[in-house]
Amino acid sequence: MAVSLPVLLGSALEAARRSLRHLEADQIPSDLRPVAGHSGRLTPPLAKSLIRALERYEWLRDRAKEAWPEADTDAKGREGASALYLIRPEGWELRIIQIAIAEEAGAASDTNEQRAEEHAKLSEERDRLRRRIKQEKRSAADRDQRLRAEIEELRRERRSAVAAEARELGGDREETKRLRARLSDLEQALEEEHRAVRRLREELRNERRARAAAQSDAAEAAVRPSWSSEDPVDLATRLDELSLMARPPSIGATEKTGARGHAEAPESLALPAGVGPDSAEAVAWLVRRPAPVTLLVDGYNVGFALAGPGKPVEARRRLEPILEQAARVGGGRLRVIVVYDSSDDPSPSRRLGRAVEVRFTAGDTTADEEITTLAADLDGGLVVVSSDREVREAAERHGALALWSEALLDWARRR
Repeated sequence: MAVSLPVLLGSALEAARRSLRHLEADQIPSDLRPVAGHSGRLTPPLAKSLIRALERYEWLRDRAKEAWPEADTDAKGREGASALYLIRPEGWELRIIQIAIAEEAGAASDTNEQRAEEHAKLSEERDRLRRRIKQEKRSAADRDQRLRAEIEELRRERRSAVAAEARELGGDREETKRLRARLSDLEQALEEEHRAVRRLREELRNERRARAAAQSDAAEAAVRPSWSSEDPVDLATRLDELSLMARPPSIGATEKTGARGHAEAPESLALPAGVGPDSAEAVAWLVRRPAPVTLLVDGYNVGFALAGPGKPVEARRRLEPILEQAARVGGGRLRVIVVYDSSDDPSPSRRLGRAVEVRFTAGDTTADEEITTLAADLDGGLVVVSSDREVREAAERHGALALWSEALLDWARRR
């Protein structure tokens, strides 16, 4: 292994660096300024640059000798080589070469000894690892044997438990079959009962519809108007006016003749002049009233106008936000009750916020019947919203003010 020149002349280079530290900045040649400004161990490029400077500048060698007064050309090894390089007596080059060769041989010998020592250490470590591997293999074999024995024991216990469970359940198989057959019979009977109830409810609804249609036809046949209208809303309004004119006033109500010539609701709930029961202005007047009032809504009658017939879930989803909005605008003075027919989609009654109560009829009771009952039972000001003329007339007979569904929907569309 060759000894590099910076290593061989290390003492000479250090003496040269000490001499450079005593020079002023403008006294240092430009090629030596990187060396003079470097702190710590010299890098190989800087060391080579300093060697070239010692070769080129005799004054630098003289200053280096002054900085290293104990330099001895007869010294052994690298110290002697550095002293010979600075002092340069007769034959100094040959002597430096001899020192370098001796250093090389010593380094090779040291390297061989180091390699032999490392080889011995590696051999010892290899033997130690081999012994450890054998020990680990024996331990692993012992653990594997123990685990196999435990697994086999668990398997025996599981087989015993399964056999015991099978013996315990074997005696109950006949009883289980009997109970399953009985359960199947009960489920079938229950399904037949449900079908019979559905048929009865359908027949009841059909009967009610037929009765309502017959009553409507009879009423229309009894009162034949001498006028006609192409507008269905206007026609229905005129029919409502005729029915109100023909009905005697309710007990406790003051009969008045309004702009349309019919008996109005009680004074406290009479619509302002020029405001019709089918207009958005009627609802706007209602939610602005300072006195408390209850708004009773025919749920599916209004909701189906929004979602289309036969869509009860969608009808509730679209109607109930409108009712919540009306309650908010009423500012706590307006109590809202919406009644749904449970035969269309039975659901539990609930409350929306503080002012809106959602009711589903119980049993075979219809929403029309529930609204009529509530109109008779509720105290205070009451307003019923429905496009069903029979519902409105029944509510008015109990002193309520009746509005059409279109009034509530038109009011919601304008907001």
